[in-house]
Amino acid sequence: MTSISGFWAGTYAYPLDALPPVNFDCELRQDGARITGEITESHGHGQMLVAVISGTLNGNNIAFIKSYRQAGAGFLSDIAYSGQVSPKKDSIKGVWQVGMRMGSFTMHRDAGELREATVRETADELKG
Repeated sequence: MTSISGFWAGTYAYPLDALPPVNFDCELRQDGARITGEITESHGHGQMLVAVISGTLNGNNIAFIKSYRQAGAGFLSDIAYSGQVSPKKDSIKGVWQVGMRMGSFTMHRDAGELREATVRETADELKG
């Protein structure tokens, strides 16, 4: 698998478990070293937030900025993410930071999507 484009599920955690972890869904698009996408995350009482991301992938090092769209006052800051993509490009682990606050995040591909991508890649290799 050569691209991280596709659908991902993830969780980000706050330092010292100050708040509960937040689950999110993400669609990533890779164009060369450029990464773009959208994140949808659920915050208590059915509040759904949407953010756009923009960043880079250099080797297995990923870095992007998450910017919320139309969120409340607590979500106005851009959040910097950096981490490592696994060699199979099926998981990402790293840290996020905004101001002096930072925490961790993990992301993994949807298992069904991963199987489809592997089958497509194998079929392409057999054709070539």
